[in-house]
Amino acid sequence: MFRYGAAEANCNQALLLDGSYTKAYLRRGAARFQLGRIQEAEADYRKVLKLEPSNRQAQEEMKNIAKVNFPAQNINSSSN
Repeated sequence: MFRYGAAEANCNQALLLDGSYTKAYLRRGAARFQLGRIQEAEADYRKVLKLEPSNRQAQEEMKNIAKVNFPAQNINSSSN
């Protein structure tokens, strides 16, 4: 079993040392997503995009969050 809580804690420590460490935001966002804390994960990915607007991983994760938040819209839009 993955230790998402420990991963989140490690990322928190890394971000205390360097608040612009995008990899830590990405990893923390992934851990929070897996823990079901979608809004917090989204905030981490938005921070990455603020620091690196062209970060593809963060862009993809935001798409995944949109699918979780609005599943009916994604199903309807894929059938058009």
